[in-house]
Amino acid sequence: MARCRLPAPRIAVNIAAGQLRSEDFVKELRAALQANGGDATALGIEVTESVLISNMERAIEVLTQVHKLGIPVAIDDFGTGYSSLAYIVNTCISLAHNLNLKVVAEGVEIEGQAAMLKQLGCDPAQGFLYSPPVPADQRARMLRESA
Repeated sequence: MARCRLPAPRIAVNIAAGQLRSEDFVKELRAALQANGGDATALGIEVTESVLISNMERAIEVLTQVHKLGIPVAIDDFGTGYSSLAYIVNTCISLAHNLNLKVVAEGVEIEGQAAMLKQLGCDPAQGFLYSPPVPADQRARMLRESA
């Protein structure tokens, strides 16, 4: 069987509110990157909307620093915490675009969701509307065929 040499996928790490509040968070993140060769493309962080809402000013400050390190930031679990779906999606898209970040919506299942996200200015989206989860070997075959 021939080996498929695809680049390693980005690993997303969920960030807790306590980590975002920590004065050492960005310093520790920078040290972790340096310890692993400084390749920020292999790492992404995910922050839930409830973490953002709990201290928006601090979140913006920290996420701006993380972005400067070259680490992508995803805002996850829209509408599951303090606010309605439309409000938080609009807020998060605006926040991300103000930080010159792309917004990737997760969990898009129906056309109506995709249309709303597009109208709000969301960038790429993923979810069952586009593809169900596929095994790694099938995904590798799909990537080879689309190249």
